[in-house]
Amino acid sequence: MTILFSCFTVNHTDIMICHSAYQMYVGTLEILCYLSSYADHVKLEEKKEDLGEVLNGDELVSGPYELDFLVDKDSEMLCRKKLTKDEVAQFRRAVDKDYYFEMYYDELPVWGLIGRVENREETEDTKYYKYLLYKHIHFDIHYNMDRVIEITARMDPYSVLDLTEDREVDAEFTYTAKWKGTDILFENRMDKFMQTSLPHILEIHWFSIINSCVTVLLLTSFLATILMRVLKNDFIKYAHDEEAVNDQEETGWKYIHGDVFRFPKHKSLFAAALGCGAQLFTLTIFIFMMALVGVFYPYNRGALFTALLVIYALTSGVAGYTSTSFYCQLEGTNWLIKHKLLARKRAQTTRFKSTVEITVVELETRGNLVKNLVWTGCLFFGPLALTFCFLNSVAVSYSSTAALPFSTIMLIVLILTLVTSPLLVLGGIAAKNSRTGFQAPCRTTKYPREIPVLPWYRSTIPQMAMTGFLPFSAIYVELYYIFESVWGQKIYTIYSMLFIVFLLLLIVTAFVTVASTYFQLAAEDHKWWWRSFLCGGSTGLFIYTYCLYYYARSGMSGFMQTSFFFGYMACICYGFFLMLGTIGFHASLLFVRHIYRSIKSRLITIVCIVVSIIVLRSNKVTLDNGAILEYDYYNSYRYMFAIMVAGIIYNTLHIPFAVYYLVAKKHLIKHKSFHNFQFYGDKITFGIIATAAGASLGATVDLQKIVYTENNSKFDYFLGLMYIPNAFLVAAFVSSGISSVLSSLSLNKSE
Repeated sequence: MTILFSCFTVNHTDIMICHSAYQMYVGTLEILCYLSSYADHVKLEEKKEDLGEVLNGDELVSGPYELDFLVDKDSEMLCRKKLTKDEVAQFRRAVDKDYYFEMYYDELPVWGLIGRVENREETEDTKYYKYLLYKHIHFDIHYNMDRVIEITARMDPYSVLDLTEDREVDAEFTYTAKWKGTDILFENRMDKFMQTSLPHILEIHWFSIINSCVTVLLLTSFLATILMRVLKNDFIKYAHDEEAVNDQEETGWKYIHGDVFRFPKHKSLFAAALGCGAQLFTLTIFIFMMALVGVFYPYNRGALFTALLVIYALTSGVAGYTSTSFYCQLEGTNWLIKHKLLARKRAQTTRFKSTVEITVVELETRGNLVKNLVWTGCLFFGPLALTFCFLNSVAVSYSSTAALPFSTIMLIVLILTLVTSPLLVLGGIAAKNSRTGFQAPCRTTKYPREIPVLPWYRSTIPQMAMTGFLPFSAIYVELYYIFESVWGQKIYTIYSMLFIVFLLLLIVTAFVTVASTYFQLAAEDHKWWWRSFLCGGSTGLFIYTYCLYYYARSGMSGFMQTSFFFGYMACICYGFFLMLGTIGFHASLLFVRHIYRSIKSRLITIVCIVVSIIVLRSNKVTLDNGAILEYDYYNSYRYMFAIMVAGIIYNTLHIPFAVYYLVAKKHLIKHKSFHNFQFYGDKITFGIIATAAGASLGATVDLQKIVYTENNSKFDYFLGLMYIPNAFLVAAFVSSGISSVLSSLSLNKSE
């Protein structure tokens, strides 16, 4: 457990070469606070904190250290103090549990152990220990011109205080400060903290990514086999007249094609879940973008919490638009029928009566939309708010710094009232004004078919267990480091690898949900809407199960720690459930909607490649020696650019043929050689895009290792932006894979 022993905060713009004193701040935790135990004469002054620091639980007061710029100090007396028996017992417990302090000077962290335990004597049955508290701290402060670059603390192993016995002890606490010059630039002073998880555990992260990639390849091959061997003739039959289809003896998917697009129950709740999932997905993407460009770095206290709060408020419009748009699609047909019937009645009844009827329908429609928006606004935020209220009450009862003050709570309520709610409503209004009908390629029969009795493993819960395990297996290695960073002492800085793992999680979730939906439809179970959402989101349940395992091994104890861990992790896993459930449903919807119309996947491939090229070509930096660094300086990026240009040309050539097939329902060129060209061309394009993505990503990671060693921030910025075209190229790789599978279907149909 990290104890905020003391914190130094000085804005670098205030640093002058004159010998000025700085204000030092100390954490208000009781056991290791010098102000309460050592220096009673020091007046406490609270530090003014921003919103992110308050959300992070930082609560700082002024401290006793005075470190003047360029002023060395030798054995400066901090204070003389007679420690009582209770204070001795407190420090002894802290030393026994290996507590260490964490200090900040000009936003630079510094750590050190508060003491050590030594073996005093040992018998056959018992060991006796000596508990020693360090009394002297030596600060090494490095500077460059008028900037503080680095600070370290060393504890004097010979200046100790014996706390073994319960008795009053006289103590003198001192410190030394030594200023040293350095060539490290101010812009690069945080680089050493970015190396915390590099390079000794980098291989473990690559193992996680390789494991995920193997899972993706296996699932892709599995789905391709299904589509080519089982469904190659199914979709053609649905273009025929219903009477012609009924004349044939059909089973499985073909038998229930008239019920596949029957709307699910609880449409308002379903649309709200999709809206919340879309908002959380957008929030996650924005957070990753900020992390990849360097907004978040170690010990930038509160930046992540501020970003989460602000972006969540601003993306509420996404939730309102997505939820209302989908709800209008599900209910739009009923509204149109009602309005048509009322229009007919208008010609037969009085003007007053028809007007009243229309008004009733309009009120009913508005009431449904309001209910849908209320569901959307409360579905995720409601449980989160209730959990926060409970945990904040627990923190208040324990007098913990994790308890938010009333002013901060009111500020959050104000943000939700003035930003989140209006944007949610505006998104809903925009979706209502631009609503369209649900695009179902198959007609829905008037009466639903009866679902046959299915084995137990075909039910919802076993399907959720099977579909949630594979995506979880793709991320479980990375989960350990994330948990250690959030709830432990480790620092996580490899945001690029985390983003890659996140993309693989989305891909695996989409694939396994599509496979689950196919098997459900093959079993003549047409209620796939909610099932696909639940199966996609079931990975969140596996993550929460992992929380139990982590908690059992973490050594956490006490009601407050336990409640905070399981309470907030429940909210996070619930958010993953909504987000991944939305991904799984949309993947299944694309599958069921005859995704063989390859124009969609080719357009997505082209768009992803174009964005990747734009970022790649615009990424230029000027180095300190005046040289301009750009992509063509490295062969891997040249190869990446060449492959992307070839991919655009190839997919653009196929767009006119796909458009013609979409409009005319037949191929422009029916010769088998064209289908063979499309089949093998898609396979080759799929393969070379994969090699380009792998080469560029590998080059970026390897070069970034050198950057960390050389502390070149401009080079680091150049490579950091390279992850953006890499990500879009991975998306193009996935879309190209879909085109490859669908061209296989087209080849089978032409035979």
